[in-house]
Amino acid sequence: DIDLLIEIREGGECTWIPTTDVEFNCSGLEGYWTTREFDWVIYASHESSITFAGQWLLEELKANWPNWRDCIYRSPFEEDHA
Repeated sequence: DIDLLIEIREGGECTWIPTTDVEFNCSGLEGYWTTREFDWVIYASHESSITFAGQWLLEELKANWPNWRDCIYRSPFEEDHA
């Protein structure tokens, strides 16, 4: 289980935060969250998007979020490859 995250904000602030207190949002400053191992990351941008990275995290999201494909950003300039 993951109980503690590293929160890194755009301004350079880096703090440890319990998972019970974390809010994955931009809050004016872009944010990154991960653990000491840095084997995954969640990123919240000023453009109101949230990005997930890391093999096990992506596998868990796909397994537990049936319509995850509906939330992938598609550029209006790219062809639909769904």
